[in-house]
Amino acid sequence: MAITKIPPEEWARIQKLVARSRQRQEDARPPAIYAYRRCSHADSAFSRYGLDDQRDDLERFIAKLQDEEQFAGHINGGIFTDEATSGAKIPFCARRQGQLLNARLRPGDVVVFPKIDRASRKVADFAPLLEQWAIRGITAMFAQENVAYTRDGDNLIINVLASVAERTSYEASVAAKRVAKRQRAINGQSGGTARYGFKWTGPRGKRRLIPDREQRQIGQQLVRIVVKHQNWTWDQVSDELYKKIAASRGLPPNKSRAYRKEWTKGACFTRYRKELALQEEERVQREKRKKA
Repeated sequence: MAITKIPPEEWARIQKLVARSRQRQEDARPPAIYAYRRCSHADSAFSRYGLDDQRDDLERFIAKLQDEEQFAGHINGGIFTDEATSGAKIPFCARRQGQLLNARLRPGDVVVFPKIDRASRKVADFAPLLEQWAIRGITAMFAQENVAYTRDGDNLIINVLASVAERTSYEASVAAKRVAKRQRAINGQSGGTARYGFKWTGPRGKRRLIPDREQRQIGQQLVRIVVKHQNWTWDQVSDELYKKIAASRGLPPNKSRAYRKEWTKGACFTRYRKELALQEEERVQREKRKKA
């Protein structure tokens, strides 16, 4: 059966009609209660107020609002979530879910945040947005503090608490930089993947690098194979290294190279160079200690 192709002009007209229909439906909908939650990695690690806890607080607060006569006709608009998003560095309307929520809001809607610092950690960003929402007839509410921006007396409380959240964020940033500086002085690096021959240990903020004995043993074994069989290709070196590792760990001895991605010829060549560089560094340090 032949398929009739719609001309581009007709398809564009159809899309405009669909968009207008959706807009009319959106304009005609009853007022809604939307929820917004945000969490960065640092927030979840230190404040222990993750996305699940925020969702529980939001659901309880929204259920309580819908029981009130003022919000009896409001529908539940759902929860918008920005994960791994900084509240201090990224303005609300620059976040993906924040943009979608802001575009959906209509006069009479309510936006519920679990806590003031989940909305933003920068007063200069969020205070103007709350004012714009108030002018549009949109109410911003905060579950833990039980305050609303359009409620008499609550605006001052919100601004004060927002300033406290901004100050807390700044102090946390300064503390994190101080910890990173100390770790660089002690370990030679402050974070990320541990450099070759070492591994991280200890809790967050107090981590330190310790020698990775297993990694060094494999690296030293690799160097011995290359020195002993100088005419071998890196594929042969890889095969021999894997046989030795498999024998020590009780692994299948004849796995294909595609299976053992960690021991491909490229990985072996990289580890060989890193092991030689680390051995040279250790030799230089030993000579310095002898002279001292």
